[in-house]
Amino acid sequence: MSRPQRVSTDEIIKVARAHFIRRGHSASLKSIAEDLGFSHSALIQRFGSKRALLISALKPPQDFPWPTGFLAGPPPERDLAIKQLRELCEKLMKFLNAYVPQIKVLQSAGVTPQEVNQGRLPLPLMVCQRVKTWIEKGVKSGLFSSCDTAALASMIVGTMLVRANLMTLCSSHDSITNDSISQIELIGSMEGVIENMTRMLFGGGSPEEKSMSEF
Repeated sequence: MSRPQRVSTDEIIKVARAHFIRRGHSASLKSIAEDLGFSHSALIQRFGSKRALLISALKPPQDFPWPTGFLAGPPPERDLAIKQLRELCEKLMKFLNAYVPQIKVLQSAGVTPQEVNQGRLPLPLMVCQRVKTWIEKGVKSGLFSSCDTAALASMIVGTMLVRANLMTLCSSHDSITNDSISQIELIGSMEGVIENMTRMLFGGGSPEEKSMSEF
């Protein structure tokens, strides 16, 4: 076997993550170590415990891969702002589709939010905070209609989180097949969700259309 020092921490995390996602928190450290080419004891020596490896492998990153220019606020043109919103939603869905299964494994192992976040703001709340700031900058510039920015930000992030949870549940449900009801029929299209968000940002539609039920 190769010496464990020659295997980077990133490589260990990648292999361990694949095992935990595929088999849950009961994944064998022996199998992980064998895939990496060194012993179970060397793996424990590197991380201290299986729980520590589990958390290291499945905890979310400290930040989110924001669309280009997002943190500076929306561009002044409506079409470009909508494009940036669409890119945000697409990045959020891609991130959450990976993040949700990881969190479910951590929860099933009894790992607490405190162990995962280690004193940092939970990533979903940090994303809400940044989206809220983005909306506030759009309102201040006159691009977006005046609104409850915190509520709208939580709706945007919450919508993506709910969709990711639904897709995870559907993908593991044997009764959902290509011949039965589709996921789009169950949860609506992404384009429809973005259209609803756009109406709320720019003030279009009736009060009923602006209700949370559309999300």
